[in-house]
Amino acid sequence: MRAHPFSKLVVGWHEFIALPEWGIAAIRAKIDTGARSSALHVDNVVALPGRRVKFDLVTSQSGRRRRIQTRVVRTAHVRSSTGHGDTRFFVRTKVCLGPLERAVEFSLVDRSAMRFRILLGRTAMAGVLVDPTHIQVLGNRPRGE
Repeated sequence: MRAHPFSKLVVGWHEFIALPEWGIAAIRAKIDTGARSSALHVDNVVALPGRRVKFDLVTSQSGRRRRIQTRVVRTAHVRSSTGHGDTRFFVRTKVCLGPLERAVEFSLVDRSAMRFRILLGRTAMAGVLVDPTHIQVLGNRPRGE
């Protein structure tokens, strides 16, 4: 981690994060200050009774998946970077990014056309400085992952 005169965490434009509540120790995420909300690449989304949802979180470009069942915190209309809008489920889980741990809301969406399966938007990155000239400032993928 690089020091900064304002003593804030500095990250690159993509980093490895953990989603410990869902058993994911390391997954690559794009840090996108142009996006307000964060997004997860999912498939097979099924709404369940009691404001719950189940889905397959796609954890790699090779198609590895993790079946998740969790509470829906809200639904909202989201406009993508292409200008297309749709209504999405939002879920919340803990994200670990280096020394930072916080609960983050994610929209559930098909990101199969995108290089990164997870996007961390500016709401999730509040108080963090992003250095767009670097990647993985916080280190490489943990061994064994």
